[in-house]
Amino acid sequence: MKATVNGVEINYEISGNPDKPWLTFSNSLATNLHMWDGQERALAADYHILRFDKRGHGESEKVPGPYHFDDLIDDTIALWDHLGIDQTYYVGLSIGGMTVQGIMLKHPERLKAVVVANSMGVVPPEFVSAWGDRIALCQEKGMGPLIQPLDYLDKLGGISGIPVLFIAGSQDGGTPAPGVEAMHRNMPGSEYLLLDPAAHISNVECPEAFNKAITAFLAKH
Repeated sequence: MKATVNGVEINYEISGNPDKPWLTFSNSLATNLHMWDGQERALAADYHILRFDKRGHGESEKVPGPYHFDDLIDDTIALWDHLGIDQTYYVGLSIGGMTVQGIMLKHPERLKAVVVANSMGVVPPEFVSAWGDRIALCQEKGMGPLIQPLDYLDKLGGISGIPVLFIAGSQDGGTPAPGVEAMHRNMPGSEYLLLDPAAHISNVECPEAFNKAITAFLAKH
């Protein structure tokens, strides 16, 4: 299915149990909504599930870049508004996890509980430069340059009332575990899990442990 929201055509899929709470999945750079197929199968009976391709990814519109995190935040909120989703659980990996940090800061009332996996709270300019090869691949495949500097880390302590689980991969070279743990330390009351072995796409590389962790965490909240 597709919807034009925030001036961009976004591809999305809805599945699961319509009588249960909403659960939104948000994917990483250079992937599409199907990276969550394993989690969708595991959780479909207990949640009304929304998966979507962020702008420039999958079947969503390839609008000219650069893309900023405020664009991704606004796209997500606009898609929720379009679908009548007032509040949702949220699982985001990598850029999906960076995006939800902004949502927690700007639109906390829209979130019931959050899982931030393989992500970071600070994206310095030198990190953007280091990802040049992957960004070039994204542009070659029709995606706009997505990564932009951001700094949410020191603001996380001001977030309250939203249960959060941070998940890291012990072999993740893109968003190393110490950075994920730093977000956890900066957010009192949050939970932290290190998956081993797991690299950057931990939900695919370590699906059983990932699914067990998010299932138990979401069920508590």
